[in-house]
Amino acid sequence: MAGITNWLNFQYHVTKRMLEVAPRRSKKIKMLYIEYAAPAGSERVIKYRFRNALWYTFNNEDILNTRIPLPESSEGNEVTLTVHGFFRKNIYTLLLKPEYIHVIKIIQA
Repeated sequence: MAGITNWLNFQYHVTKRMLEVAPRRSKKIKMLYIEYAAPAGSERVIKYRFRNALWYTFNNEDILNTRIPLPESSEGNEVTLTVHGFFRKNIYTLLLKPEYIHVIKIIQA
């Protein structure tokens, strides 16, 4: 039952975002910012925001939120963030440095 509720909630939010993006003249995905945040715990948080994004895929999981918690041991690793838009998809390859995030590659699909 919880799986169906989560799926319906996800579909509701994606549909709501589609209705917000549909009347816009430009529907291309644009990165507004991507940065680290270091809360008091032992993990880092990637904060990001994209214009015209409907949902994101990180570690083969579809998500709606704009923050990803990462363990501190993930520094120096490459991670992939896929941004899904209105009939568009951008794949961002990110290199995690101790103080900043470097966008290595952007693939528009």
